[in-house]
Amino acid sequence: MTTAWFWYIYCDIVQGKTKILTRLNFFIHALPFGAAIIILVIGMFTDYLFIIDDNGFLEYGFLYAVLLSIPFGYLLSCSIKSFYRAFTSNKYYDHSLYMAMGVFPITPMVCGVLQAFFLTVPIMCYGATAAVLLLYLTATENRISKDSLTNINNRQEMNRYLTQKMKSRTPKLDLYLMILDVDHFKGINDRYGHVEGDRALVTVAKALEISCQDAKNRAFLSRFGGDEFIVVLEAENEQQVNEIAELIRENITKLNEESGAAFKLEACIGYARYDFDNPVTIPQLIA
Repeated sequence: MTTAWFWYIYCDIVQGKTKILTRLNFFIHALPFGAAIIILVIGMFTDYLFIIDDNGFLEYGFLYAVLLSIPFGYLLSCSIKSFYRAFTSNKYYDHSLYMAMGVFPITPMVCGVLQAFFLTVPIMCYGATAAVLLLYLTATENRISKDSLTNINNRQEMNRYLTQKMKSRTPKLDLYLMILDVDHFKGINDRYGHVEGDRALVTVAKALEISCQDAKNRAFLSRFGGDEFIVVLEAENEQQVNEIAELIRENITKLNEESGAAFKLEACIGYARYDFDNPVTIPQLIA
């Protein structure tokens, strides 16, 4: 029960839903957990939860099903929300993590049901261990694939993603590679310091996320190196690509002005369409 409750809180926090930490929301979401504690206390003094009969056999009372439904409800809710966010998030690296978070509670729930029928076999322990291992490996892989400064995908992950996309074409969509280069970035570092330069790169990454959020999973954002960023985009035509490029430039200017930076922040953006009939390597496409 306690594990399910903490997992419920953890899922919301990891997925950016920190409203659960406010007093009112925390109290509301904790009501089932409080009810479970009351049921456990009642079970200590009554036969409503379980009883061992004269022959030594365990018999469950009517409150046992209620008690069991509470942690299952928390876990099932986590799975539904995680799967939903996996398919609605526009961040490529979040997709795999949310999928793993959605799968995570399912194994313990299934094993928990089996455990009720095979009390002498530690099925629940095996299921929980496998689920934790899956989540740990996925989270570790996500950390490796992220750029530590801007928190978007790094160059290695871009190469892996683009390699997959170049192998199979999405119907009715063309594959484009966009490269963004920050204007006069060396001058920003030299005059204002590398701390301000880093803030400028974070601003650019944020502008990319805002500008490509409507594209959902069709836009892959990455930092290529230094002040260069790459967007792998599936679009119907070049007009859509140009519109996104212009939106990126507008958002860079807007976010930089809102931050109160002492310097002007602009970027150049170029793009190329990948020709599936005449395939080239990633370095050739970038060139």
